[in-house]
Amino acid sequence: MIIRNKHSQKHRRKKTKKSEKRDAIVQNGIYFIKKELRELGVDVSSCVDASTTVAKFILCTGDTSIKKIDPEQWLYDLYIKIKKKAPKIKPSGYTKAKNVLRAEYHTSKHPPAIYQIISLATKKRYVGSSVKPDVRFKMHMFSLENNMHDNYRLQRDFKLYGKNNFELSILWTPSGGISREELYDKEQEYINRVHPEYNIELIVSRPKKR
Repeated sequence: MIIRNKHSQKHRRKKTKKSEKRDAIVQNGIYFIKKELRELGVDVSSCVDASTTVAKFILCTGDTSIKKIDPEQWLYDLYIKIKKKAPKIKPSGYTKAKNVLRAEYHTSKHPPAIYQIISLATKKRYVGSSVKPDVRFKMHMFSLENNMHDNYRLQRDFKLYGKNNFELSILWTPSGGISREELYDKEQEYINRVHPEYNIELIVSRPKKR
């Protein structure tokens, strides 16, 4: 009888710890979504728990598919996915098709540029830089079509509105030669000016110098 009670207490403690860990992950999910909404200029004062936070997110994004999922479960799954960044399963022929795009990248004669991808439905923008922006746009679309894009904001709206919703436009091209570092500086300038809604990071990521 004593052994059974000890076992029961141990089981309850284990269950409590598991519950506390889950609650903490859900809270992190709430914090993450509130941060995303704030970046869009949304008032999050009414987001006091999982239900109100997810409701506000649905209102702002129009993603009604989330309504079918328990708010806490959705926040939990979202944060786990962001934290772990689990490897995505590549569809058949993905690598071969991507290699074709890479080959095109090396033969393209388009000049370097600061570009933006615009959603015709939402008017949201993604700003980036590339020495071959025409092929870079194709790579973005290819990853989105195969559900392999790292930018979940673009991927989410691609699922909602489809390929024809997105357009490429060139914001700036240099009048002469330009270094990679100068191109990154110009990209940062345009991000600061445009405040693109699709960009996850608003500070340009630069390769580390060896």
